[in-house]
Amino acid sequence: MKKAELTRREFIKTAGKGLSLLALFSGVIRFDAPARAQGNEELFVNDLIRGEDQLKITFLEVRDPEKSDAFFIMYLSEKGLDIILHDGGMDDHKTYEALLDLRSEILEKAGVTGDEAKKYKLRLRSVISHFHGDHTYALDGQILRMKQYFHFTEAYLPPITSLVTGVYDDDSNGDRWERVRYMNAIETFQPQAKIRLLEYGESLVIPTDIGEVRLFAPPVDWGENDERLKMFEVFYGYKRAYVRPEAIPICVINGNSMCMRVSLSDYSFLFTGDIEKRIANRSDEPLDVMIAHYGEDALRSDIIKYPHHGQQRNAAAKVIQYQLISDKPEAMCILTASDGWEQAGYELTKRNMPWMDLRQGSILYTVKDNKISHEVVKDAKSFL
Repeated sequence: MKKAELTRREFIKTAGKGLSLLALFSGVIRFDAPARAQGNEELFVNDLIRGEDQLKITFLEVRDPEKSDAFFIMYLSEKGLDIILHDGGMDDHKTYEALLDLRSEILEKAGVTGDEAKKYKLRLRSVISHFHGDHTYALDGQILRMKQYFHFTEAYLPPITSLVTGVYDDDSNGDRWERVRYMNAIETFQPQAKIRLLEYGESLVIPTDIGEVRLFAPPVDWGENDERLKMFEVFYGYKRAYVRPEAIPICVINGNSMCMRVSLSDYSFLFTGDIEKRIANRSDEPLDVMIAHYGEDALRSDIIKYPHHGQQRNAAAKVIQYQLISDKPEAMCILTASDGWEQAGYELTKRNMPWMDLRQGSILYTVKDNKISHEVVKDAKSFL
């Protein structure tokens, strides 16, 4: 573990502004009287709030660093608040502070203060698309460690690559370092969390009180045999004159991203991790194989998180247009990078496909009464 600590990136020193998420819920919301713990029974703020069925999804803003994935999926119903944290982003405090603010605001609205408030935790589930630092550092470095505030019940993880170590640069193999840090943090600080490691080619529904959350594991391991050679051909045969030993492990872990589809009533969201699609006229890259394995109908959604943040080297616009995005007027692509967005944005605009990025603030979606709406929040104070 000493090696893992040595290869860890520095924490970003400037704390991000926390988001107050509770104010986003609409309709009738009820805060129940606080319960008293019996013995060692855990108390959760999720059980203090009730409301009309609705789905809230927050695409957390990206400023610095230039790319980071952290998404809050929140189902509110008469049974309480169900929260899934998809990835976690960089350790720049934004995700951590937003979750703290949500916990604090529920306690305040429910009238729980002082020493009694310290007994209540925020209950969450964790879904990891793949193990790279811009998706997981906030978790193993901050959130998972704060067991006095957060209680994780489950963690859903993509399968582990069999990429041969010692041949390529091991420091860039996220399954050797980022995955280990995450697992150590879970085992040390959240030992109650049940770990669900998906298998290659497996689709799994996460139980929720309303709506549906479905995971799609990568169909193949892109670090094994023919798949690894294909990745080598794609990445080194396309605008590359030399071999960088760290590139193949990075691309393998990206290619092994697990996708997640979230829905309520007639609206759906597709989270694609960093699944690779670099050459538009090929049909055998990770994104292509994912669609071929599970089918377009299983993955097609209204709101799509553009693969690999929407950076320049990504060529997914054509695939999204013809195979993944719905024809509803509310359809939208979300880019989660502030570098290279011009290329993906240009391709989407050329195809008359609407898109937004996160440089101007967090994007907040609401699905309620079979209607969908969104807003861009530039200042946390604007929706308190």
